[in-house]
Amino acid sequence: MNSTHQYAKAPITEALIDIQAKLTPGAKPAAFEALAAAEAGNYPKKSNILQGAFRLQVGPGVQGSSSSHKLLGVRISDPEQKQLVQLRVNGFTMSRLNPYQGWHKLQPEAKRLWTLYKEALHPTEVTRVAVRFINRIDLPNDVTDLEQYITTVPRLGQGLHSSIDQFFMQLQLPQNDLKAMLVLTEARAQGPADKLSILLDIDVFRDNEIPQDEDGLWQLLERFHVRKNEIFEASITEETRSLINE
Repeated sequence: MNSTHQYAKAPITEALIDIQAKLTPGAKPAAFEALAAAEAGNYPKKSNILQGAFRLQVGPGVQGSSSSHKLLGVRISDPEQKQLVQLRVNGFTMSRLNPYQGWHKLQPEAKRLWTLYKEALHPTEVTRVAVRFINRIDLPNDVTDLEQYITTVPRLGQGLHSSIDQFFMQLQLPQNDLKAMLVLTEARAQGPADKLSILLDIDVFRDNEIPQDEDGLWQLLERFHVRKNEIFEASITEETRSLINE
């Protein structure tokens, strides 16, 4: 199966590119605000990303509490809140919710915004990169054998005379050729009442030996995307392909 095949009913509920980085000690919160303001035409909705702290004081004659918040960055989105961007003190995330419009749109926009992030905040080192795609596959409600649709599924041992109602399974699979890790998560998901919905979450990341040059960084993310496609195709059957290609 072609790993770049486009399905008519792609089951992607969220696709994201994540780049974690260290910033210079002098990075100011105002830089996040300025960057968000510059992108207000494309991403008019904005909210702050805050870290809260609560302090309780007790002791003889002393009682009280206080709370404080630290600005970690800003979150901006398009008017429909389908395209979301996080600009944080520890990095950058670009995500696209359903309907997914394709890697050919997600990747260039993420690259453009990452360039602006770098110019505004001057990261000193990229520490982690990831490509993650979360899928919800809606199967017929009367399915009794998940293997008819999903290739990697939990199995019941002999003597367990029951069907599976809920499940959660997570596999961590080293991708040695990419010096990366694949985290494959499957679970029962919420979906239409007349469907059996399955979560298929594919997360490919590397947190060491990250290319620091732009060409190397985006070439690596491109390879992660190709591997994501390969994993997705290896995780579904022809029955599922028929469902999402109608």
